[in-house]
Amino acid sequence: MKSIGNNYVAQKLRLGVDTFKKRMLSMGKIVHFKCHLKFKDDILVWVYFINFFINHGERKSLALRFVIVAGPPSSGKTSVMMQVIRHLQQERLQVSACKIDCLETCDDGRYQSLGIPVCVGLSDYICPDHFYVANLEEVWDWAENKKTDVLVLETAGLCHRCAPAVEGCLTVCVVDNLVGLDTPKKIGPMLSTADMIVITKGDIVSQAEREVFCHQVECVNNQADVIHINGLNGQGALRLAKKILKMNPVQRITGAQLRYPMPAAICSYCAGETIVGSAYQMGNVKKIDFGETR
Repeated sequence: MKSIGNNYVAQKLRLGVDTFKKRMLSMGKIVHFKCHLKFKDDILVWVYFINFFINHGERKSLALRFVIVAGPPSSGKTSVMMQVIRHLQQERLQVSACKIDCLETCDDGRYQSLGIPVCVGLSDYICPDHFYVANLEEVWDWAENKKTDVLVLETAGLCHRCAPAVEGCLTVCVVDNLVGLDTPKKIGPMLSTADMIVITKGDIVSQAEREVFCHQVECVNNQADVIHINGLNGQGALRLAKKILKMNPVQRITGAQLRYPMPAAICSYCAGETIVGSAYQMGNVKKIDFGETR
């Protein structure tokens, strides 16, 4: 048996001994390690070196699965994701949740009941969609500090023009069967750019109504997977959990591309104007065309 130390490994990799030791010390590792293996050729040294850095190297930026959940108010977003998170916890994954809302929310307490880290962002006087995208980096950093495997970000979804989808993230739109058959066409990019569309409250409508509503949803977005989930008993939640498990982790959120532009929000009323009238309107203002026909 041959004892292989630092000097041998450094020589084979054409690295100076000092450089190699500095790399070890920078990671807080013991410098004078030895591996009592019989190396038959240089390839084994490379394997040994690579394995050492995989197991003991510096921790890089954490890659995590980023799930964005949007949908109209009271559609069942939190109830659905709580059922999904329970399945993810059974896989021993660390899940964190962030809730973006406007003025007030109590959903953070529901997420906390699952024993997971939770943060809340209230947009107050700012458009929740703009508030959401302006804080994605900060939410990502918070999740990294919590050593998160899966980050669930639930948005307020008060405006049907909301466009929260981000490339690389799994975007879920939650709608319920009670909103009306024409609602899917009104929701806009929140639904049309989603990867998964969850339909809730199917237990209180007829089978015919469920099928018609599902057809209306598919007419708006025929690329997304449509699933029915009962937020009360969790029926159907496992399918969404499996989708999350299969998705590719995101390396970083900085520089990611929105799938659809945000709604415009630059006018005098955005800046706090309260008086009605054209004389008080500036910026990005759109007027009704009364001669427009459909």
